[in-house]
Amino acid sequence: MLLTCYGSGLRISEAVALKVSDIDSKRKLIRVQHGKGGKDRYTILSPCLLELLRAYYRILRPAGEWLYPSCARAGI
Repeated sequence: MLLTCYGSGLRISEAVALKVSDIDSKRKLIRVQHGKGGKDRYTILSPCLLELLRAYYRILRPAGEWLYPSCARAGI
């Protein structure tokens, strides 16, 4: 999760709210819903971060819609 924040400029609150569907690998973008000020925005998705996220997804297979499910449930 920290690499996601660092690699794309996300705040912690934005990273824990990421859904798998927010990752646009074709356009190399991450959709941030309800970011600072309640605004939606897009941020970059570097090729290096994309490969790390793919490896994370292959290994852990997050259940449901959340990219980081344990954080989303905990409300961090």
